[in-house]
Amino acid sequence: MEGKLQPSEWVLVGGIFVFMASLFLIAKINVYRSSSFLEVHPAVSHVSCVVMVEGAVKNPGTFKVAPGTPLKKILRKCIPLPFADLKKINLEQRVESSMVLYIEKLLEIQVYIDGLSPERLELVVPAGSKVSDLKSRVVCNEELKKRMFKSCRILKDQEVLSVKKEGACGKCELSLISLTNINKFVLMDDFYVCHP
Repeated sequence: MEGKLQPSEWVLVGGIFVFMASLFLIAKINVYRSSSFLEVHPAVSHVSCVVMVEGAVKNPGTFKVAPGTPLKKILRKCIPLPFADLKKINLEQRVESSMVLYIEKLLEIQVYIDGLSPERLELVVPAGSKVSDLKSRVVCNEELKKRMFKSCRILKDQEVLSVKKEGACGKCELSLISLTNINKFVLMDDFYVCHP
């Protein structure tokens, strides 16, 4: 009886066989599950784009960014100066390759004044001008100039200044305003000036 296995040995061999079969079955099930859950993604390129930013920014320099980065994210790092001309730049544009970005500085800004005439007045002034600098551009009585143009705040491009036609006194009379814009002298429509 040397060639025959004892019943306890058969139990051991059967248990090992069942254990191996269950491992094989679990592996097959996991392979099937993982193939149904895997999503295919294109290979990500580890190549970075070099963007050189110059001009009207606080932190000019060279920035390494991943392809597809929007320009607005790069400009946040550079911190554009107050009179940087960002109108010509598409901030949503994505970087696809290395590039040089030059940010121009505004030399002139447009300011609008509402309430002095039926139509909006447009002024072109040097960048960095203050509200009080408009005093020299408008010809009207001194009381109105003091009331309207006393602020020393710097004007922004495309800013709209609103002027009330009537003051708290309720006594208004018809006056004429003239506007000088660079080397032009333009006669504007009538408006009301409050007199105390």
